[in-house]
Amino acid sequence: MTNTNKIVKVTKKDRFNQLLAIEEVKGNQDLVDFINHEIELLTRKNSSEKKPTAAQLENEKTAEVVLATLVENGNGMTVTEIIKSNKDLSEFTNQKITAILRNLISADKVERIEDKRKTLFKAK
Repeated sequence: MTNTNKIVKVTKKDRFNQLLAIEEVKGNQDLVDFINHEIELLTRKNSSEKKPTAAQLENEKTAEVVLATLVENGNGMTVTEIIKSNKDLSEFTNQKITAILRNLISADKVERIEDKRKTLFKAK
């Protein structure tokens, strides 16, 4: 026997809309104004029009430098070679550059190449 009951998550916005449907709440304009304001705040918070954070902007700049380094080299490079070949990247750790490379791979700007025991990265 299969269970066809699905659990539906009720959100805060749903709860506020349920409150607005209650007659006593409809009669109190202060409550209606408060609830509408809270719904507006939730909508704005969940909006996809968020500005990138300072860290995201910094990562974009670093990604441009990494990509330029790979394009300039032309051959596949390890993460350590990428860091050593560009003085602007010398302050970053291997983990940070690897994370940035992962984002560049998902954006289809860099390819990952397995060469024996080495992992190389090359600009597309």
